[in-house]
Amino acid sequence: MIPYSLYSALRLTGALQYVTALHVCLFPLYLICVPHHLSLDMHMTFDLTTDLFNITNMRGKVAKFCIFKTVYRLGEDIIGTFNFSEGDIPCIQYSVSLQSEEEIQQGYQRHPDQSISVTGHGRHLESCLHTASSHFSLPVPLNVTPGFSTDIVTLRWRLHFEFVTSREPMEPPTVLQNQSEVTLWTGAEHVDVDTFSWNLPIKVLPTNPALTSYVSQFTGTNSINI
Repeated sequence: MIPYSLYSALRLTGALQYVTALHVCLFPLYLICVPHHLSLDMHMTFDLTTDLFNITNMRGKVAKFCIFKTVYRLGEDIIGTFNFSEGDIPCIQYSVSLQSEEEIQQGYQRHPDQSISVTGHGRHLESCLHTASSHFSLPVPLNVTPGFSTDIVTLRWRLHFEFVTSREPMEPPTVLQNQSEVTLWTGAEHVDVDTFSWNLPIKVLPTNPALTSYVSQFTGTNSINI
């Protein structure tokens, strides 16, 4: 493969086309040996590009969201970061949920107004008032179904975001120079807030069957002693 240092340098200079051409010239046998659909899946799941999103509502910018890729395999972790320091609106709380959407084609629906079935597979909830940056990690379970589409049903995946923001500026607590190191800060009892949500489509692909069979050999038990 291309040395990581060379690959990084070329990406920083914006020479994406040159990197692709160099990869083909140096490793023609590798490209011939790997089936097209497998090489495409590898490119999608190991892409080093970063997606940046500005999270805004009607009052202004809330945060900047960064996610390293939007294509995952079963068993991988979805990692994203938030930068609230560049926001104009205080964000009090956010949550991220991994969800699957199952949509039945109209000709096969039991009811004319049958809605899309949404199932949650994991959730991260965090209070982030006066937080400069934050991150989350959501694992894609090994026992779920990858995305697919047929003439009857379509299964899609997404990240569902929910944000709770303050309508008014909220100043951080101040500590005087001659004050004790131990400081107790009491939050506001009443805050006028706005809530909004956002859905980010992602793709979930199958994983190596050996990995799934290896994990399925183990059994776990949980107990609580009081």
